[in-house]
Amino acid sequence: MGLLVERGLVLRRGNRYALNPAIAGYSSETELRDELGKAVQQGLPPIHVPEYASRPPKTGKGGLQVA
Repeated sequence: MGLLVERGLVLRRGNRYALNPAIAGYSSETELRDELGKAVQQGLPPIHVPEYASRPPKTGKGGLQVA
């Protein structure tokens, strides 16, 4: 997250993070919130999280290789 904040893609507010409205294509954070509120009222599509029979391997030596 630090790199995203450093590059201005994400804004940090205390312990919370928010997508920079300019990156999201909105002119202000208020417009972004309004549009998100409308999307929530209309019903956001479900987020599908993969289910694992066991924990996924860790990155690094002998584990999951990250390209």
